Amino acid sequence: MSKTKLPGQDAQSSTPLNIWIVTDGKPGHLNQLKGLCERITAHTDTTEQWISTQDTQTHWIDCLFRRYRHTCSHPASQHNQAPDIVIGAGHSTHKEVLAIKRHFRCFSVLLMKPSLPNHWFDVTIIPEHDNPTPNQQTLITKGVLNTISPITSPSALEANQHKGLILIGGDSKHYHWDAAEIVTQVLKLTKANTDTRWILSDSRRTGTEFMSLLTQQKPENLHLIPHTNTPNGWVKEQMALAGTIWVTPDSVSMVYEAITSGAPVGLFNMTAKKNGRIVKGIQSLVDQGIASKFTTDNLKRSTPASATPLWESERAAVWLLDQYSAFKKVH
Repeated sequence: MSKTKLPGQDAQSSTPLNIWIVTDGKPGHLNQLKGLCERITAHTDTTEQWISTQDTQTHWIDCLFRRYRHTCSHPASQHNQAPDIVIGAGHSTHKEVLAIKRHFRCFSVLLMKPSLPNHWFDVTIIPEHDNPTPNQQTLITKGVLNTISPITSPSALEANQHKGLILIGGDSKHYHWDAAEIVTQVLKLTKANTDTRWILSDSRRTGTEFMSLLTQQKPENLHLIPHTNTPNGWVKEQMALAGTIWVTPDSVSMVYEAITSGAPVGLFNMTAKKNGRIVKGIQSLVDQGIASKFTTDNLKRSTPASATPLWESERAAVWLLDQYSAFKKVH
């Protein structure tokens, strides 16, 4: 893919787009930021400066007077180039993003529904389940952004067709956890698909009971890998090798990562604690045919892979660069 030269980037110049990324350190927010920045870099040359809110000394009065403070370890003290774009995810990043925007007069992006007025930032990228108000400065995405890239190669899809991945969460704010019930569903799924080699991993929230129960009844075509034995990036690698993926619906990020992979996706049944926005969002995936619900009738046919997989990080990157180009024409 040839990379695009944006306004301010001379065709003969090698000056990259300088992006400052503000993070609160939470894994989910980090994953969203990485997913977006990876796709921006796929389209245009960039440099990245990562800023932790724990290392900054910014106050609201700095935003008012267009001041920007930083510690000696801060990227701004090590690099003379001002940011072209500043991106944040997490409520605690709002102040930092706003201070950087006002001090450097750069393009600002939030990957969430802000707790401050939307128009204080140049653009926002907000998941549909947060019920954002549609406007020209907001991109509404299906789920949160992630670092997964869909597998579309026919040869890869064929090679993966007898490989299955099962990812198990646990108790959450939105769903009740029943280890025995999920074990029952896993056993029904794997026994109904004996021609598939399944790999299953749990998470920190799963607890020890689930793996203990499953180990006692484990079929030959199921390989168990506890999350404590998986290195960073393991889930991403396994999704690229899976011909079908089944997940528990308690982790929104895990569900959308599975969908982004391009593989058919199935959702195990868990009882919702309340019919809130997250639960409604998961149900809408089933209603739209994007994912399958666990039933005894569909164990051998999860939702077929889409001809055009959901790749929201790519869509967000293209949209953001278009918005940035428009911004540069008037600033």
